[in-house]
Amino acid sequence: MVEQDVVYRAGTSGIETYFADDVTIQSNEVAETVPKARGADSNGIDADKATTKVVVQYNWSHGNGDGILLCQFVFGDVVLRYNVLAGNTRYPLYLHSDKASKATVYGNTLYNDRGKNLVYGYGTSLTSSYAITDNILYSTTAGASLTTSSTIRYDSNLYGGATLPVPSGDAHAARADPQFTGTPDYTVGTPASGPRLTAAYGLRVRAGSPAVNRGVVISGNGGRDYAGTPLYTGKPDIGAFEVG
Repeated sequence: MVEQDVVYRAGTSGIETYFADDVTIQSNEVAETVPKARGADSNGIDADKATTKVVVQYNWSHGNGDGILLCQFVFGDVVLRYNVLAGNTRYPLYLHSDKASKATVYGNTLYNDRGKNLVYGYGTSLTSSYAITDNILYSTTAGASLTTSSTIRYDSNLYGGATLPVPSGDAHAARADPQFTGTPDYTVGTPASGPRLTAAYGLRVRAGSPAVNRGVVISGNGGRDYAGTPLYTGKPDIGAFEVG
């Protein structure tokens, strides 16, 4: 269990699993990770090589290069749920895994206000299996990249903000303003305060949001949302916050 940490301005990767089995990464704040030693990476959280039964949930990842990197070389399986990713400058969600791995990505809120991508992957990294469901994918930048592939299954996501190239495979897509209650606060937690998870609360949605009651039921969902609200109150809501 890796939880309740503040990881600030680390080099390369804030929290990373590598040849690791049965790890839960939860309720951490990871901010402003930077490249180091001429490396390319600057990710908040990374489920990396040969990571199995890894759950990444309830984390606040902001101001990094990549919000969360899925770099499951060799093999692996990861569940990524009820995280808030905002203000990341390169790839909020970076898909970069081998074909023997899989990832289930649901109930997250991705808020892009600093780059030209939302979900990104390329080449052989797209031979992995990715299920991307019930997420809010929001960008202030028009045309932000949402990589598509026959191995990426988008379903019941809400796409909002500037005009986005909504994946044609998402037959249940909602194209709408999610009606956030505010904006994220990028002030970082301290050793005294611990992770400032509430700084992401500006990305909760209003009761009348088109994200409410629009998602699909996912079994074994952990039982609560980013803020600790029980799942589900009514039909499933899209994004990291359950409204009811």
